[in-house]
Amino acid sequence: MQKKKRFRLFLLLAFAISLIQLFSILSTYCSTGHESFNNHLVKKYEEVMIHRGDSLWKLAQKYKPEDKSTKEYVKLIKEFNRLESDRLYAGDTIIIPIY
Repeated sequence: MQKKKRFRLFLLLAFAISLIQLFSILSTYCSTGHESFNNHLVKKYEEVMIHRGDSLWKLAQKYKPEDKSTKEYVKLIKEFNRLESDRLYAGDTIIIPIY
């Protein structure tokens, strides 16, 4: 009898944990908005070497898709490369996401 109670408790805990995980995934998906989620799907990447005079703004203008503003694309490049500032240094490389 004791084993049955433990087994039921184990099943109940496993079910509760599964529900919490499912809720977490759904809330994350809903908070990002499915439209913006689909717009952030990367099709390919391009590694770009930084030259003197390059800026995130110039790179964003060159590579951005038509449906995005340059400001949005600068933000995406920064997030993608985990950059904390807009500063680029000659000789460094960054990855440009192509959508």
